[in-house]
Amino acid sequence: MNITKSAITFVVSFTKPHPSRDWLLLLAVFFIGLLSCFSIAAFLFLGIRSGTIVGNAGETAPVLPSVTRTELQGVVETYQKKETNFNARNYSRPSLSDPS
Repeated sequence: MNITKSAITFVVSFTKPHPSRDWLLLLAVFFIGLLSCFSIAAFLFLGIRSGTIVGNAGETAPVLPSVTRTELQGVVETYQKKETNFNARNYSRPSLSDPS
């Protein structure tokens, strides 16, 4: 009964202004909110970084592409043809027809 009466007295005391109490309460709420934001951010950062929140699928070795000499020669020939056409000024003209 005594705890209930003191809680009611505390709540009723907010009807009368008391600047130091009000600012102290405001600062306490601010720091509690700030601490909770920092703790949630740290939890998410560490959880995502370690892989406990977002599961870790395991690392697989990347498959390196294999390139043969004939494939490289084909690419070089294609670019030599493009260079020859460019130097001879054989540009393909874009179509300027109206699509509508």
